[in-house]
Amino acid sequence: MFRSIVCATDFSRGGSHALEMAARWAEALDATLDVVHVVTPLFGVVPSSSVLDEIGVALRDDAAQTLENALEKLRPRVRVTGRVVEGFARDQIVRAARSSSADLIVVGTAGESALARVVLGSTADRVVRTSDCSILVVPFDAPTTLPRTLVAPTDFSPASRRSVQAAFTLAAPLAASVEVVHAYDIPFFTDRSRPEIISLPETLAARARSFHELDAAVRVHVVEESPAIAIDRVARAAHANLVVMSTHGTTSGRLLGSVTDRVLRTSSNAVLVFRAT
Repeated sequence: MFRSIVCATDFSRGGSHALEMAARWAEALDATLDVVHVVTPLFGVVPSSSVLDEIGVALRDDAAQTLENALEKLRPRVRVTGRVVEGFARDQIVRAARSSSADLIVVGTAGESALARVVLGSTADRVVRTSDCSILVVPFDAPTTLPRTLVAPTDFSPASRRSVQAAFTLAAPLAASVEVVHAYDIPFFTDRSRPEIISLPETLAARARSFHELDAAVRVHVVEESPAIAIDRVARAAHANLVVMSTHGTTSGRLLGSVTDRVLRTSSNAVLVFRAT
């Protein structure tokens, strides 16, 4: 499914966490891994000078050596290359993926705290919104083990049809299971004693099975809750460690759906934002 993976790292604990996740995926999927470290130019912060130029060269050399040390540990496991580029990370990561025709970008979130997850981080946020390929967003506290249970939300849209199918395609080589979830909401003034309201969960479950042509063994969760909360609830109950979602819109996913956006900012699991290419 994914044959070329780009992983961005800033050598922080969070960046190393995301790199380990990327390496495990590359190893399991027999994909190539291209590790990118971006050095922000000093002239973008202060006026250029000969002294600053020398510092910039030293920073790039140090980054190249640190990156090489990290790659050396990965080479026995995966086909990996690396590069140090100069610019702004939010732009250079997407550019690196395009230049190598990557079909997956792996990025970490901003940090360890709950607040850091809520704000996501300007780099990860920008990459998710502008990349043409799929993105795996790895929270700092997400397990780096390969996914064994995937949660795939559906809202019966064409985008969710593609992402649910992607979840099953990804699960196959990982020997993982997929659980599908659909959330619904009923206005508070609705008469809940009406037969069609009582049978609504069964009706929606049947629709999900038909819409996605699901095998009878696949678990379908229909939850009366806001979508982001329902997704998190099902993921916790199923001990899932990956959520597979899609974006809506026609501009390469640059307009995130509110549900995808909220899940990215609050989930303690890795989230794969799938984009069909």
